[in-house]
Amino acid sequence: MIQWINIILFFSCFSFGYNHPVHVSVSNIEYSKDLNKMNISIKIFEDDFRLLFFHLNQVEVDLKVESNYDKYKDLIISYFKNHFKLKANNKEDLEITIKRWKINEDAIWFYMETSLKNEIKTLKVSNSLLLDLYFDQKNLVILKTLDKELGLQFDYKTTEKVIILNK
Repeated sequence: MIQWINIILFFSCFSFGYNHPVHVSVSNIEYSKDLNKMNISIKIFEDDFRLLFFHLNQVEVDLKVESNYDKYKDLIISYFKNHFKLKANNKEDLEITIKRWKINEDAIWFYMETSLKNEIKTLKVSNSLLLDLYFDQKNLVILKTLDKELGLQFDYKTTEKVIILNK
């Protein structure tokens, strides 16, 4: 009987330590044709982000401490460059710059932007954030332009989509 109680307590403690059962990121892309730029914000659960960097690099990344950003900046930039990409008009890879980040309760918001050389007619979005950590990861992208708003979903089967912005 005591063995069963210990087993139940063990699994109860394990399940209570798990913060969220849904593995999701949310990205917002706002295309300002007049300003020749895109503003991008990406929300990732903070515990998933820490686990990701421990999984990939055996590094404890704690962004709750603001001074740690400089310490891990190169790792973070490299990860986003490999897992969140934008390509304009089927030829130009857009250079995305992280401007700042903010911890909001249990999530990290990364604020980014990219400058544009030309008007974008098609945009290829590649989003494989956290897919190397969770097989059930869903990455949602909301794209806003002056006259259009669309929602896209990415997962391990679908990591790229092309959107026609200007016909």
